[in-house]
Amino acid sequence: MIARLAAPLALALAALLGGCDQDIALPSGEVALRPMGGILYDTNSIGGFNFSELTFVGSDRSIRHRRICLGQKYLFRCLDKVVVVNGRLRGVIGGQIYAGDDFIDARWELDADPPEPDHPEGDGVYDSSMTVVFKGRRLVPTAAGDLELFDLQIDRESVTGPLKALLPDGTGPVPYCAPDPARGDATEATLLANTHIDHDDGSVVAEAGTLHLACSGGATGRAALLGYHPGTIGTAGYEAALRALRADYCGDGHSHATVGDPFQIADTWGLHASEGPIPEARWTDAGALCLDAARSPSVDADALRQSCGIPKCDGVSEGMLWTSRAK
Repeated sequence: MIARLAAPLALALAALLGGCDQDIALPSGEVALRPMGGILYDTNSIGGFNFSELTFVGSDRSIRHRRICLGQKYLFRCLDKVVVVNGRLRGVIGGQIYAGDDFIDARWELDADPPEPDHPEGDGVYDSSMTVVFKGRRLVPTAAGDLELFDLQIDRESVTGPLKALLPDGTGPVPYCAPDPARGDATEATLLANTHIDHDDGSVVAEAGTLHLACSGGATGRAALLGYHPGTIGTAGYEAALRALRADYCGDGHSHATVGDPFQIADTWGLHASEGPIPEARWTDAGALCLDAARSPSVDADALRQSCGIPKCDGVSEGMLWTSRAK
């Protein structure tokens, strides 16, 4: 059965995903193509240090898993193994499986390689650490089934090394995710197993040992909340959904939409079928197959089509998703 995307949700999608990219320098001639700002992939960062992905193996991510210890109810016992199965977090201690609310008050110890003055991308050494506390957990219904979300808070007192200098002012815990105004300022994330997302070009690849923490206020979490989860529609489908949500027409990682640009969405999987009277684009994991009307009024669709080699949508019926405008 095709689930229809509720009109209020469709009209609010862009506002839910809005944010401002940091330190963007647009070449001359591109200003008409892309408005300043854009829809962010993720909202978890401290002082410009993005920590949306961590590794369980090797050292090729700026955040590394050390261990997860369950809460006082379980005498702070630490897990022998952690996995994500069908989007749900699972842990094992001596053959006993823990899941769901077992993780409430658990403490997740992480090592970090944050940027430093002489090494803006990190120096390749895990010289900082932090403990993230699972303050809450709930299942949220989506068009593709229930999605597990965790409310994650960084224990400020646990932060060590150069990362400590990047903490915001204050005395209490620091939300792992920025508050999501579309969901009552929730600071929740869902876990995407074996998924690597390149924030530069928007590509998504399956990568064993990598865990992406997708905040609900960013495109990565919002896509999952709409049912577009890599575990459900595959890596290519998830990448196509991210490009559609961010109006990444050229498939190069650049968002051509801003807060307040409403749109509606439909897809080939039958998860959503909300279409407005003004077609926008049809989408694959490579970006827009075709473009009729740009989502943002500040974007020149003609110039964008010419710059990126995108045709109009007359006669184009392919694509994994298609978007439209109500007016």
